[in-house]
Amino acid sequence: MASGRIKFLGCGRIIREARRRRRVGQRLVVQKLGWSSGQLSKYETNRLAISDFTLEEIAQVLNIDPLDLIIECLLRTLPISKLGGKKSVLRQQLYAAMKCEKAEESD
Repeated sequence: MASGRIKFLGCGRIIREARRRRRVGQRLVVQKLGWSSGQLSKYETNRLAISDFTLEEIAQVLNIDPLDLIIECLLRTLPISKLGGKKSVLRQQLYAAMKCEKAEESD
């Protein structure tokens, strides 16, 4: 996946929930990423848009699949009802499409 092509605003809660599920404190995340303490807070409170590249960095620190985090952000920030589909079906389609794109880029 090419880095930084997509910016998300409104997925801060997803980041916070993922971090808390992993029982990882904000301090550890910012230390590993070399950020200021306020930067993660701004992402988690939706005061700062976040790129797909940054989501990948956070996912690595949390030891989760970056695609899962990105797809969750897409599903929570897109107007799903207007796309005509159930979230579970869209999640599968997005995951398959992103995996395919990632495989093509590595060739």
